Amino acid sequence: MRMICCALLLLATPVRAHDGRFGDPDTVMPFGRVAHTYSHTQPSQGDATSGWSIELQPGALVFVTRNVALGGGVLAGYHSSGANEFRRHGTVWGIEPRLGYNVPFGKQAGFFPQLGFGWLRATDQVAEVETERLLQQTIFVDIDLPFLFHLGNYFIGIGPFVRLDVWAKDQ
Repeated sequence: MRMICCALLLLATPVRAHDGRFGDPDTVMPFGRVAHTYSHTQPSQGDATSGWSIELQPGALVFVTRNVALGGGVLAGYHSSGANEFRRHGTVWGIEPRLGYNVPFGKQAGFFPQLGFGWLRATDQVAEVETERLLQQTIFVDIDLPFLFHLGNYFIGIGPFVRLDVWAKDQ
């Protein structure tokens, strides 16, 4: 419940500009992603399986010059699937510096592509057996291509997001 409240507060945070427009120097733009996944599989024979995950990625960008923003975010998550002795669960956390460039389409809209380069650490464990624990580290690149529609100090963004793993190591 605490994570959901934090996510709602993050989504309600306005863009803070001194007295100018989005993209002006010293404008701070909080951002974030909240993801929840649930799956349930019922094979024709055998037991059903289900799984879920939740991920929160808060961050902030600061416009250092006109339309150029630097910043970053953190990533935290938890996942669980299966049941009883076959239950798998684990955590994900990481960091991601980001760079963005605002292309305004007048005062009410714009295109704000962003590039991120980050590191993730994920654990996965079967039941409570310590020997069945997997640790994976990943370096990734994020490409975020949202179109923004400004509503006063707030905005709504819509567009594609792609995460590409460039390196991964299991331990």
